[in-house]
Amino acid sequence: MAITHNIDSIIKQMNLLEKSALPQAVEGALKDYGFYWRQFIQTDMKRTYSQTVPFTERSPYFKVKSGMGRYELLLGISDITRDATGFECFVRDGTDAINREAVF
Repeated sequence: MAITHNIDSIIKQMNLLEKSALPQAVEGALKDYGFYWRQFIQTDMKRTYSQTVPFTERSPYFKVKSGMGRYELLLGISDITRDATGFECFVRDGTDAINREAVF
């Protein structure tokens, strides 16, 4: 899921000082929003599932991308990671099957 915005009409009405502070303000706002949703998803996981492990609780993530006047907030849930030795760790979904996907 990606959240984007287009505020070109607002930027045209700003003075130079306001325009210079805008990139940090937008990026900070998106980081705050991403952190909020990450915590919300983690809390919802704990409430929905009877047992969660630390890997599951840490799986929601957010990332702010910026550049060329464009800012994006990406929200997601990681399902596979590598351990400290570089080997793939697989996630169980509660059934007997193991979700196996290639990690590049």
